[in-house]
Amino acid sequence: MNDDQMMFMDGFSLQDAMAAFEIGEPRLDSGYIPPGEARPKFNPLAPLLPEELCWIIDRSFSYEMEWHKGNFMSHTVLTLLYIHHLDSIDPDLVQIPFLTHDDPHRPPEIITIVLRAAVAGLLKCCDLTWRELSKGAIQDTEDWQSDKCEIYLLEGTPVGVVASMLEEASAWVSDSPKIPYQWKNPLIARLQLRRTFLQLLETNVHRSPAQFKSYINICLEFLQQLQTHSIPEPYEDSVARLAFDPYISRRLSTAVPIRVLSTGSPAETWQAFELFFESLKETSRLAATHSVTTWKVAGLLRVWTAKTPIHQPYIRSLTQSAFYDGVLVFDNYPFVWLVDRFFYETLGITWSYFQSQVNQRWVGSAMPPFDMLEKNIYKLMIPHIRGNWTNPPRRRRHLMKALVGWHHLYDAVLEMMSYVDVSDLPPENIISAVSKAILLWRLHSIREIVFSGFRLELYAPEERTLAYWYLTQLFELELECYETFLPSIPQNTSAFREMLYNQQVTTALQSLCTSLFIMTLPLLSFNWGQTRANFFRRYKWAHQPDYERFETAPVGHPDFVEFMRACLSVMKVRCIASPREGIEFAAGLLRDLLGFRQDDGESDHIKLPQLGGWADGWIDERREAIHRTTSQHRRKPLYSPPIHQLNPSLTLLFANINVNSNPISLIQSTPTSPSITFVNLTHVLLTFSFNHIININLYIYVYNEPNGRVSYHFHNHHCRRTRYGERTGS
Repeated sequence: MNDDQMMFMDGFSLQDAMAAFEIGEPRLDSGYIPPGEARPKFNPLAPLLPEELCWIIDRSFSYEMEWHKGNFMSHTVLTLLYIHHLDSIDPDLVQIPFLTHDDPHRPPEIITIVLRAAVAGLLKCCDLTWRELSKGAIQDTEDWQSDKCEIYLLEGTPVGVVASMLEEASAWVSDSPKIPYQWKNPLIARLQLRRTFLQLLETNVHRSPAQFKSYINICLEFLQQLQTHSIPEPYEDSVARLAFDPYISRRLSTAVPIRVLSTGSPAETWQAFELFFESLKETSRLAATHSVTTWKVAGLLRVWTAKTPIHQPYIRSLTQSAFYDGVLVFDNYPFVWLVDRFFYETLGITWSYFQSQVNQRWVGSAMPPFDMLEKNIYKLMIPHIRGNWTNPPRRRRHLMKALVGWHHLYDAVLEMMSYVDVSDLPPENIISAVSKAILLWRLHSIREIVFSGFRLELYAPEERTLAYWYLTQLFELELECYETFLPSIPQNTSAFREMLYNQQVTTALQSLCTSLFIMTLPLLSFNWGQTRANFFRRYKWAHQPDYERFETAPVGHPDFVEFMRACLSVMKVRCIASPREGIEFAAGLLRDLLGFRQDDGESDHIKLPQLGGWADGWIDERREAIHRTTSQHRRKPLYSPPIHQLNPSLTLLFANINVNSNPISLIQSTPTSPSITFVNLTHVLLTFSFNHIININLYIYVYNEPNGRVSYHFHNHHCRRTRYGERTGS
């Protein structure tokens, strides 16, 4: 439409138009071209220099990676105008005058052979990626955008045909005298990278693992060549700059508003592709590892400790498909194999052994419900493992929904074991411990739900105290499960070594969370009515009516009354261990896992590290994660809440720093509430006069009393009561 032009449509009134304006619908402006911003008509046959073609190919790679990050195709890949004129550059359809033009620096084959092959390779790569993403492992419009805007992505063209086009283009560049020597290798590297990338996307990671790894290595080799040679930017008036139109959405069948994306530098693009291929390497390693626990370990490392978390939807989808493609596990095993691995990797026994022991000791009238147990186990385990490669909010929602299923399985196992005669077995027998194994997986799911709240920043400041306390209760239940398992599991098994590792890590986490619970207690408002409302809102998954269907009460659910008792008991204790002691204890346990133990602060000696039995190829990453955690503990000071976040009736501070001799007033009263005392941490630490620098572990309670006096308690010391503004003499 031109300026001052109007278009009338049946059924679309002025009121409808004004309503659209009122809500600020950005799609109304999609078709409007402001004066001065009209682009010249694109000529797909405009001759190009070799360096201009390299720049176009590089930019197409950049837009492709932007689409992999979850942006719309209309804002990324489809901005390359040659995609919409692919037939126009077909050498069989191009008019003879174009093929016979005499510019020696801009041969027509650059367009009809090289560029056409590069565009076809881009489209086919997008087609293969789209097919993987559309399998349902990740969510459309949440993780990626499936809208193709009705553009043909060469869905009906075999991969071999496109690969042959790229190989033919590489051969022409290599043999043709029309391409300057200095531009032969850059063009060939880009074409071969596209060709190998296309073949990589087509290769099945299970059926051709060696070929899959080979394609990854070849892609990395070509990528290294591109990283060592930079391409100059084309001139402002170069026709190459017209090859991309960020406003192409005006001409596409899409309902998405226009968005102009700024691509990164070529170096950033190659770095993103390098990360992409390295992630595919890990997928290849996982596909070759037929261990459920190892997949669980690798997934948790990616969730919590990875330096570069996996953001590309394609990697997350392909990894989930490698584990379970909807028919078979690892493209090879039936569901019963998964159940067998659950028993073997958790308890060190097989599913068939458990069945035989139950059948021998069965005293019930009906048959043991093995089929029901088998079905429930694999239905819970498959999404549990795959969930580590979903986005964090969806992973949290899935874990919450699966808790009822885990409890159903736990209840069914307990009921079945009530008909099993184990009187001739010792109390700590492996058969009776099966229910604890189910419970352990459920407790781990609850732990991940609580931890994810910190990662997603869901907790208000005062909710953190409850979360840390709840984690300590969960860890205690997990430790009880480990104490049940360890005496009955054979010590020469991977299950036993993994259990030992998890027991020590859980003990360290419990000690750490206990200290954090005490340290964050000042964030609590002690308005139990509001805190209770927040409790039921945050932990609503624990109060579902579905649990009423089972005879067994849920284990590990949060108890608000117990939380209140824990808070009040901490406040009433006059002498309490320093939170730093708990943190030091946790750090010591983690350092022991690395094989180092500090001996009286003088020297370290080596002992055999115990990093689990099922980590396999992820032992180094596990070790690095623990080392990074302990290193951060040594570098960073303990957190103390800012003054404006503290509870106005209780101030709890903790520090361990060097103190100088500078007496300053201890107490600072708050103007807005004279009956309330706040203590500034820095002033407290500078109150005492000593002749030398000392190191103080300071742990302070400050209580306000009705008579206007203040009592405060130091760790292992009592200070006499003083009025506001007076210094203590202790």
